[in-house]
Amino acid sequence: MILAGVALVAAVAAYGWSGLRLAAGSRTGGSPLRSRSWWLGTALQGAGFGFALLARTVLPLLMVQAAIAGALAVTVLLEHGTGVRRLDARTAWAVAAVVVGIGGIASAVLPGSAQAPGAGVVAALWLVAAGAAAATPVLRQAWPLGALAGCAFGVGAVAARLLVGTGVGLGEVVRFWAWPAATWAVALLIPVGIVLGQWALTRGLARGSSAAVLGGDYLLAVVLPSAAGVLFLGERLRPETAPLAVLGLLAAGWGTRRLLNA
Repeated sequence: MILAGVALVAAVAAYGWSGLRLAAGSRTGGSPLRSRSWWLGTALQGAGFGFALLARTVLPLLMVQAAIAGALAVTVLLEHGTGVRRLDARTAWAVAAVVVGIGGIASAVLPGSAQAPGAGVVAALWLVAAGAAAATPVLRQAWPLGALAGCAFGVGAVAARLLVGTGVGLGEVVRFWAWPAATWAVALLIPVGIVLGQWALTRGLARGSSAAVLGGDYLLAVVLPSAAGVLFLGERLRPETAPLAVLGLLAAGWGTRRLLNA
């Protein structure tokens, strides 16, 4: 539990820094693939996902995804420190709301393993990934591309929770050559979700404000996996703490929204 908590903090820090670098790299002249800033942001996202993968072994999706959305507060603080964005009183209150909200969620959720879903849930995840792949080259507006990125990243998050959070031992996870077909169907969703999400996110950041793109990204990346965790993976809250979790989610959502408009 302690290791998972430390890993989640590291994931938030990595995602927060990546937001700063990706926004800069996606707006440079020419292809983002030629931008060192974009590649650094992508590498930081990879590190963040690795830390979050470790956190998902015991922490529910509601907590992990809400904390990752709180990485926007880290991005704002870094922008203030580097002179990109000024941290005024309103922004400081928004950062505080995100931190307090995530704290409320953390105190309400029950850590532990998730239950293995049926084949229909995995098939639905693949359908969402296929829809994201079809829609990304067609969409042109910033917010829809951000929302599409959130859907794709959400698919990867749910798949990661299924792979490492259903009570399977680490020895079985690393022995990928012995995986059955059902495990491969879940595991392949992780890189697919990451690649599709990064593609949509980069296209969105190149076409509109980071507020619109990241707003859609964080909204869907929190809501969809959290709902999947409660509805299909058997994730639960502590007794009588549902109001605290709702208030925490509202506070974190309000703070994130204010940060996007700051």
